[in-house]
Amino acid sequence: MIRGVARAYQGLVYVLLYLPIVVLIVFSFNDSRSSLAWRGFTTDWYVKLIEDGDLLVAAGNSAVVALLAATCATFVGTLTALALYRYRFHGKRLAEGLVFVLIMAPEIVMGISLLILFVALAIGLGFTTVLLAHVTFCLPFVTVTVLARLNGSTGTSSRRHRTWGRASCRRSRASSCRWPRPRSRPAGCCPSRCRSTT
Repeated sequence: MIRGVARAYQGLVYVLLYLPIVVLIVFSFNDSRSSLAWRGFTTDWYVKLIEDGDLLVAAGNSAVVALLAATCATFVGTLTALALYRYRFHGKRLAEGLVFVLIMAPEIVMGISLLILFVALAIGLGFTTVLLAHVTFCLPFVTVTVLARLNGSTGTSSRRHRTWGRASCRRSRASSCRWPRPRSRPAGCCPSRCRSTT
């Protein structure tokens, strides 16, 4: 019963998340300038999109910015999370707090702050500033996600691996140090010498 309710709730959440996207895709083929009423199926809007060179250039720039921002944020955010997880240093709590502050800050506040920073530093606005802004937006989310994953599983697994490694070393030492006792030894053979020769 409880499992069925949980699955129904999960399905409802997915429907609420993805239904607006499906509606948007369907109404992109609507033969009307208004999306309030369905007037018929058409692909004229996509034809006009392909014929507009400026929109294609803007879409290409958006794709490049998204790819580079995601890559840079993943790389830097993962290293930041590893540093916050493994090392103790002065200002660690402050750094963790600043990461969460960036997540809680509204996007419009972040955008205006970065714009003021770029203007104050006399950095020309363009592709580079847009890329830096998007990396700044994505960086705290990557850091928090990776850090939560490390705190949740990596500590336990690493301790388990270290314990398993020590146990295997003990077993290997014990097996290498064992010397089977023969029923009869050769005359004049010392056990220590026999071990050294083997």
